[in-house]
Amino acid sequence: MARRLILLVDFDETLTRTGKDTISLLASAAYKCHPAAANLPPWSYFVDSYMRDYNDHVRQAPVRTTLEEETEFQKSLRKVERASIDRVEGEGVFKGIKLETLIKTAAENRGDIMRKGWEKVVDKVSRRGRVAIVSVNWSRSWIRKCLEGSDVGKINVFSNEFLVNSQDITTGGLDRWFGDKDGGIWTGWDKLRVMRDIVENSGAGEEGLVVYVGDSTSDLLCLLEADVGIFFGEKLDKSCDKLGIEIREGLTKGYVGKSGVSCLVRVEQWREIEEWVEGL
Repeated sequence: MARRLILLVDFDETLTRTGKDTISLLASAAYKCHPAAANLPPWSYFVDSYMRDYNDHVRQAPVRTTLEEETEFQKSLRKVERASIDRVEGEGVFKGIKLETLIKTAAENRGDIMRKGWEKVVDKVSRRGRVAIVSVNWSRSWIRKCLEGSDVGKINVFSNEFLVNSQDITTGGLDRWFGDKDGGIWTGWDKLRVMRDIVENSGAGEEGLVVYVGDSTSDLLCLLEADVGIFFGEKLDKSCDKLGIEIREGLTKGYVGKSGVSCLVRVEQWREIEEWVEGL
C-alpha cells in the first residue's frame, strides 16, 4: 500500500523561478494603485532599511554550528521582520486599495514567473495525501492568483494576508496568523510552527511521509524537520556546511530520508520530484 504523503512547499523561488521573489510585484502594484502614492517614500527605502537591519543582525549574531543555535537565530529574526512590517504598515503603503484590484494589477506585470512541472507533482501527491504552501509572503490571495490555471482547490495556502474592511479595501495592515502583535508568519521558526500544526492535523500517523520543498535559510528548519527535505539552488550551501548537513545531489528512486543523519536533497527541476513521487 502506498504511503500517505504530506507535501509542504515554499512559494517564492520554490514554486516561482529563481530571482522571482514576488513581494516586489505586490509593492509595484500598490504604488500604481495607491490614492496617495506621490506622498509615499520610494519602495527602495523599505528594501534598503530592511537589508540594513538584516545585515546588522546577521553580523552581530554568533556563528551557528548546531540546529539548536540555528533555531534560536531564526527566532531572533522576528525583530528585524517586525521593524520592516512596522515601517510598511506605518506609511500605509498597502492602504486604501481594493484587494482584488491590487492582486490583479500585480498579476498583469508578473510575466512567466512560475517554475515548470510543479502542477503534476501536486496532482500526483493530492491523490494520496495533502499539499500545502507555507510561505512568509504577504498575501494568500496573491499566491492563489499565481496558481491560477492549476487545480488550486487541491492546495492549502498558509501565509500572511492584507487586512481589508467590509468593502474589501485594504486597511494598510497585515494579519497576524498566530494572533498576537508579533504573530505573523515571518521567519523560518514561524514556518516550522505552521508545518508542525499541519502534520499533527493531517491524520497521516507514523506511516505518513512528510516532504518539504524550499530554497532558502527560512526553509532550513522545515527541511530538516521533514522526512525528506528537498531544495532548489545554492542559498543553503553555507548553512549546511556550518551545521554539518549532508547534501545529496538529486533524488533516487525509493529514497525516503537518511536515518540518523541530517541530509537534504538538491534538485534542479520539479520533474525530478515528479519522477521520485511516481517511484514511491
